[in-house]
Amino acid sequence: MNIFRVVASAVGSTNSEPKFNYHLASDSDAGFIKIFKAAAKTRIERYKAQVQEQKGTVQVLQMSDSMLKDIGLTQSDRDSLKAGLTSLEELNAQRET
Repeated sequence: MNIFRVVASAVGSTNSEPKFNYHLASDSDAGFIKIFKAAAKTRIERYKAQVQEQKGTVQVLQMSDSMLKDIGLTQSDRDSLKAGLTSLEELNAQRET
């Protein structure tokens, strides 16, 4: 993959008029753009999942003992979540059994 070829064509030639060579951009060398987009999308989805996990953890930590009991969790479950010994996924699996 020759990224410099694509960048040079995007910047243009030595003329004062910049030109973008669309044929080069659609070439296999431009496949890195698709790869970059996919990697960025994956990274963003992971970040969103991490934020959701943190929000859920905060919500569980703020619950009273009676609320925990209503959803099938105990104080020790909350303590293990706070200490990072378990995750919300594990607690949800435990609740369902």
